Amino acid sequence: VGCVPDLVFYLKENRSVSYVVSIEFKLSNWRKAIKQAFTQKNFCNEAYVVMDSSLAGPAISNIMEFKRANIGLATLDKDSGLDVYFYCKPSLPFSAQYSELFSKNLLKRKTIPRNLMYTRTIRGGARLSYLRNFYSESTPRDDSSLTVA
Repeated sequence: VGCVPDLVFYLKENRSVSYVVSIEFKLSNWRKAIKQAFTQKNFCNEAYVVMDSSLAGPAISNIMEFKRANIGLATLDKDSGLDVYFYCKPSLPFSAQYSELFSKNLLKRKTIPRNLMYTRTIRGGARLSYLRNFYSESTPRDDSSLTVA
């Protein structure tokens, strides 16, 4: 596929992956982020770009680019949390072949313990455990089958 998402949520039913949401984190380069997220639509049902809230002004000003590509846009701030500016519409992945390959690779992975403090990059500083906590607090539903990779 040529592009690895920064964060993936997926729904596992029986022994297969039925739904994939990819998230691309960027500090400020929204053009690069939207290209990467669009590439991820080869294997996912929803793709989002999450940017640092203090640097997201240009992306928000170009919200029509995200809408046209059907890529969700959100900002993250350590104090105020997550703000979503555009929710993308769920869709089928562009490529059945890439989707199947990506799903097989997801199912091979061992799950990450829920209490693990994980930082993907020092520069980005995106804390997986913070997102897990935010997601679980903001989503009042049974997500026992929703897995974070």
